[in-house]
Amino acid sequence: MTDAAARLGSLAAFSTRLAETDGFEEVVDAALDAIVELFGHRHVLLLLHEPVGGRLVTFASRGYDTLGIGSEVLLGHGVIGTAAAGRKSMRIGNLQRMLHYLRTVQRAAGPDVPGAEIHLPGLVDARSQLAAPLVVRRALLGIIAVESTEAMTYDEVDEQVLEVAAGLVAAMLDLERRDVVDEPDDPPVEAPRAAPR
Repeated sequence: MTDAAARLGSLAAFSTRLAETDGFEEVVDAALDAIVELFGHRHVLLLLHEPVGGRLVTFASRGYDTLGIGSEVLLGHGVIGTAAAGRKSMRIGNLQRMLHYLRTVQRAAGPDVPGAEIHLPGLVDARSQLAAPLVVRRALLGIIAVESTEAMTYDEVDEQVLEVAAGLVAAMLDLERRDVVDEPDDPPVEAPRAAPR
């Protein structure tokens, strides 16, 4: 079995784990645990989209010293924000070089440029990053991102596998969200039966 076939095979196990979940948080926990255990990504973030303000907020993570819950990324900013804004996965193999270039451009533009420092949730020294959006019927629910301190960690198969995994997670989260919305506050009242004649 080739490495690519093994990674794609892990996707079937990922799908099985998600199918056994019940509840929004259980879906998130199972998904992140499976990404670590089955795909071998040690550092994982799941951010949810908040349409008001156009931002992504970290909801859960794995592999970090601090949880980073509540940290934010604006749509269109960095790898995570760009992948979310474009509804398309994005892979960077030398993140530090890209950030160094952006900081150089910002410094040259002058000290009054807002956002002169780039703050990304996750690893301070990340060199590789891969992000895949959670999209259902063209609506952005959030994003899953994995990162590594080593350069060129992720390849095309990793990107495809994470894209499919993100699609499965998005579908499950959408189902859970719909179940909560559709759940009546009170049990339905049974209509009175007509008295027999």
